[in-house]
Amino acid sequence: MSTPVIHDPMTLPSDDNVNAYTFCVELTGSRWFLQKGKMIAYYGQIEFSGIGHGRFERLIRTSFHSPLHANDWVVAEGSGKMLLADRAYDVNSFDLENGNLTVRSGNLLAYQPTLALKQSIVPGFVTLIGTGKFVAASNGPVVFMEPPLRVDPRRWWAGRTAPRPATTTTTGTCRACWAGCGR
Repeated sequence: MSTPVIHDPMTLPSDDNVNAYTFCVELTGSRWFLQKGKMIAYYGQIEFSGIGHGRFERLIRTSFHSPLHANDWVVAEGSGKMLLADRAYDVNSFDLENGNLTVRSGNLLAYQPTLALKQSIVPGFVTLIGTGKFVAASNGPVVFMEPPLRVDPRRWWAGRTAPRPATTTTTGTCRACWAGCGR
């Protein structure tokens, strides 16, 4: 059995996983959108402001278009490191390049404001559009797939388009480039 690694603020990784369940975001005078309840610790000089509290109106106008989810998010700004986790789920970051991705809103932990978050037509999902990094949690490994494919909508958590109900209640059809599989 290996000895657990003990980190301090100086030895935490920068924009990388601490372990399979924790991701460290480094802020260097930058901003990130962060879902409430998904940060377990932070180090440094970081300020957290709620969505719609005046100071970030321009940023919110360009990067946040989901009124149903506005109370679930804050803007983190400053210098330091934030540790993100969600239940005992696997946590990873992904880069989106000039694309769009629909993700289950509860699985999206944080994203850079270079991405725009839009409300999906599918309840419980949001869509990220643009170029930037986001951090998401999955109950098991993320599996990348090519369309067309059929997925269980209870296990699917992200894809280029939202899942569409099929003729049966246990599967959905999705033209996704990847999907998350549960354990």
